Amino acid sequence: MQRSGRHPMQIYLETANADQLREAMAWRVVDGVFTDPALLAREGRETTAIVQELVELVPGPVAVEVTSSGTEEIVEEARMLASLHDRVLVRVPCVPAGIPAIAALADQRVAVDASLCFSVPQALLAAKAGASLVSPQVSEMDDAGGDGLTLVSSIMTMLDQFDLKSGVIAGSVRTVGQVAELARMGADGVALS
Repeated sequence: MQRSGRHPMQIYLETANADQLREAMAWRVVDGVFTDPALLAREGRETTAIVQELVELVPGPVAVEVTSSGTEEIVEEARMLASLHDRVLVRVPCVPAGIPAIAALADQRVAVDASLCFSVPQALLAAKAGASLVSPQVSEMDDAGGDGLTLVSSIMTMLDQFDLKSGVIAGSVRTVGQVAELARMGADGVALS
């Protein structure tokens, strides 16, 4: 997913709710779904069943985050999640145990989104480890007193500077202004609630 500017920015819906997804799909602009453990837990059903339902509704990736905390456990859970469907994108947090897990999964050709990315160094480590995507969290960064859009721009500059192939999906995007600025920057995609 290189930022060539030739493909339209991807739009992902942040949800695990099939009804919300069906409603958004009527607009015919949603490319995929990003879930997280909290969104999945709110549905009150088994993750496997939810993921299979979401995969049937959307044409693109269904991103599902691991909940394990140790490197070996992350790899094992990620492989199980990836086995659910060829369009499941495994999300692995940018934490110390996550980086070696991303590298192991990349070696096994499992597509990984490096989630919960809050800094350029985290993005660098995840990209070097082989993450297909890096997802900086825009609104969480803003809520913590940082600048989420500047973070995305800095990560994109760093990836281009070192010719790293990871795409950038800006997560936790809440406003139209943020979407417009991310499109102007050339982000590969946005994840909207």
